[in-house]
Amino acid sequence: MVYDSPDLRPKSSGLYVGYDITIASTLPAVPEYNLQGSFRGMGCQTVVIGPHLPTIMYQRQIMDDWLKTVEDIPWDPLKIWTASSAEYKWFGGYQFNTATRIPAVRVACSEAQNISTSGRTVSFPTLQQNTCWQNSSSFEVSALNSTPTPHIRTTWIQLPPVFGSVSTGLILEAPWVENEESRIVVGCSIDASWVQNNNLGFWSDDSGYPSDTPIEQWDLVKGLVGIIAPTNSGSDSSDSQILLDENWLNILTPKIGSETNGNDTWMPTTLELLLTRSALIDNDLSNSTNQTATWNNVGNGTPNRTVYLEWMVSLLVADGLSRHGSAEALNASGPQSTWNLLDYKKTQDFPSQLLQGQQALQKPSITNFTTLKMNIIIQGFSYQASSATDFLSMAVLLAHLVLALGHTIYLLIWRKSSGCWDTIPELLTLAQNSRPAHSALRHTSTGIKNLHTYAQVAKVRATRPLNTDIECGNSSPMHVELIFNEEHVPSEACPSPTSDDRARLVASAATWLAHKSNPSSSSIDTFSAFGGSAHNSDTVLLKKWKGTSPTQQDFSTVSLYGPASHEHEEIHPDRLYG
Repeated sequence: MVYDSPDLRPKSSGLYVGYDITIASTLPAVPEYNLQGSFRGMGCQTVVIGPHLPTIMYQRQIMDDWLKTVEDIPWDPLKIWTASSAEYKWFGGYQFNTATRIPAVRVACSEAQNISTSGRTVSFPTLQQNTCWQNSSSFEVSALNSTPTPHIRTTWIQLPPVFGSVSTGLILEAPWVENEESRIVVGCSIDASWVQNNNLGFWSDDSGYPSDTPIEQWDLVKGLVGIIAPTNSGSDSSDSQILLDENWLNILTPKIGSETNGNDTWMPTTLELLLTRSALIDNDLSNSTNQTATWNNVGNGTPNRTVYLEWMVSLLVADGLSRHGSAEALNASGPQSTWNLLDYKKTQDFPSQLLQGQQALQKPSITNFTTLKMNIIIQGFSYQASSATDFLSMAVLLAHLVLALGHTIYLLIWRKSSGCWDTIPELLTLAQNSRPAHSALRHTSTGIKNLHTYAQVAKVRATRPLNTDIECGNSSPMHVELIFNEEHVPSEACPSPTSDDRARLVASAATWLAHKSNPSSSSIDTFSAFGGSAHNSDTVLLKKWKGTSPTQQDFSTVSLYGPASHEHEEIHPDRLYG
């Protein structure tokens, strides 16, 4: 039977592509877990790593208990020491990991060979421990099955040391050609090792992951996985190669029944059935007049059967090694729905020990066991700073804290405070009711660029309005203004004018308005005198005496304003004072 689905096979793109493969389980006590890997492009080997499933099983149970414990933490405002534990329940996400040894598998397969009935020599890649494979060597396989078959056939074989760092070998035989004289044969070298890394779990799903290193960062050129299994000038002492014997491999790929088609009875293994259903052998290959050339056609964009075979075999072996020891971790008595973890016995003070990171489980009764430590990491806005934006936010908050603390200390020492002018409308109103700053803000309007202008110091002071017509000696109304240090603020008193004052006040040309302010009074005239600067809008009170003995009715009011009136006539200063 031929399954024609070429899209399932990886393309020969020359790029490293990473994948996550989720392995589900029907047993409640066995969580999902993920295999991670990358199949080769044109150059290096296919690599797959997996988590240690027994460790994942205990991790998931501990994590579930931790979440329940956190939810039950009471919050008592009178017991401030409980705050550090109560804040755990407000996390935004979490992950957990356990440092342990995980399986890493690399597989390299040779090009397809056309081997006849009498042929026994098969080519296998030579795998060096810390480098990618480049060469292949031939090996005479005396146990090679020469019986013609229309089905895929696989055979596990032990390779000699000449093939380098290999755990086992695999021979794939494609269905024989119609005349049953030959078939395609591919030899694969498999290297499996235990490497030191982390078993991971995340809050977003219930799956276990084998590494916290993104696949894009794997250093595939250095052999297994450069970051996951660091390689120096020799074998890493924390890593160990796995030798896969025939008994374990047969358990990994058992026969799963028989299929009968006429006189043909086929009893496939799980691997043979998987490869058959995955369209490794399709119509293009079966109908080709040169099957070997068709198989080895690895042009860009074409399905690469050799790489696909490497990928399937590496997933199979990595999955089998990930499950190693899982049977010993389960209490398998009774129905499967009641199976639970073996030796998962909590201490009497389990919640407190769990939250404090202490020994939360009782030691098993056996003497030969390994103790693993699980780390739980929770994420949240107030837990840990990890990015540049976090540190920037902390810096801004710290600066605000320093300002607030300094202001509080100032209030406590000087005991002065004000809630005025803390809004934009209040500031605009204050500025509108204040006198112009001719000196400090001279020639200033829009487009302020001079730093000297920004350096001007302004204060809010209580002053007397300059244009208030009052008599000296009487109290005058006060109001607040925005005053700059460089500006001259007149005295609050009303001084008697002297000859010097008269000369100073009318030093500039004055203007006589063409009309009287009070036409019914002949003794009071209104004058408007203007300074030389058009921007000078200060208002000043002047007095004009009509006789030698002035009284309250014997003077007129002269006002100094800014812009000149359009109806005026010039007068001499002597006319102002008679």
